[in-house]
Parts: sequence; structure tokens; C-alpha cells
Amino acid sequence: MGRYNTAFYSAVAVGPLIGGFLYELYGLKALFYLWAVLGLVSMIIVAIRITEPSRHEGSVTCRKGAEGLLACTEKQY
Repeated sequence: MGRYNTAFYSAVAVGPLIGGFLYELYGLKALFYLWAVLGLVSMIIVAIRITEPSRHEGSVTCRKGAEGLLACTEKQY
């Protein structure tokens, strides 16, 4: 949790400084192009790296609970 907070608040503190510097150096239009390229690269990486988890037949069992609700659990392999 400490690492997460450190990363988050460091980004909040340093992000505007870097953004302001890049804005002064290259202008606002260049920053939009930069973020578009970074977003596209991120989407490509996610599309390549994330796969659908494999489902084995009979891996999910469902039963009716006391309240009349259906409870499903997945077997861990």
C-alpha cells in the first residue's frame, strides 16, 4: 500500500511539472499526439498480452442456496 501511495502522489506532484515543461518546449498539439501514440501502443500491448482464461468442462459448479439464490464456484487447478 505504501508503494502504491508513493507512486500515486509522486505522479500527482511530478506530472504537472513535466507536462508544463513539455508544453513550453513543444506546444499543446504535440502533447496530444504524444498521448495518442502512447494510448495506441498501450492498447496494442493489452490486446497481445491479455488472453481469455481457459475453461475446463465441469470447472464451474452451481448450487441453490438456502435463500433461494444460485451460488456458483469455480474449481481451482
